Amino acid sequence: MFLNPKIKKMRRSANIGLYGSIGVALAVILFYYISNYRFYLNASAARYLMLGGVVLAVLVVTMALLTINRKPRQLRKIDDIDQRLTEYQSMLSSIYSSCLTSNVLLCIIIALCHDNILLMFVMLTTLLLFLSYPNMYKVKADLGLTHEQMHEIYGDAYIESEK
Repeated sequence: MFLNPKIKKMRRSANIGLYGSIGVALAVILFYYISNYRFYLNASAARYLMLGGVVLAVLVVTMALLTINRKPRQLRKIDDIDQRLTEYQSMLSSIYSSCLTSNVLLCIIIALCHDNILLMFVMLTTLLLFLSYPNMYKVKADLGLTHEQMHEIYGDAYIESEK
């Protein structure tokens, strides 16, 4: 099956971000609840790490939600389909890489402080990555593509909805 290289790159970055976030979250959950090992920090350092983690999580979730909300509307205005795909792939790769990076940092903070409050933010960003996963029909809706354009991009894998 022929797939556009930009679609392959988009899926690869989405898979790395999504499955990496799931793996890191599972690893820290197992470490937190099963492991007998624990790091000991003084109270002020743990408090500053937790506050920094909350600020980081809120900023990343806000950035991702604003980007997912605004950027596709701007991309629909571009005439060239190839340019739309390039910009969309760039948007998704930045969202998935920033969410994965923040999840790794939050999991490190969870392991260091031995406090699972930030685990909620890790699960929230992972859910956000699930919901923004780029399947072909989401790409069609986000970029405002026609059936003919979708056949050009996805080939026979794209099936039109019957009316």
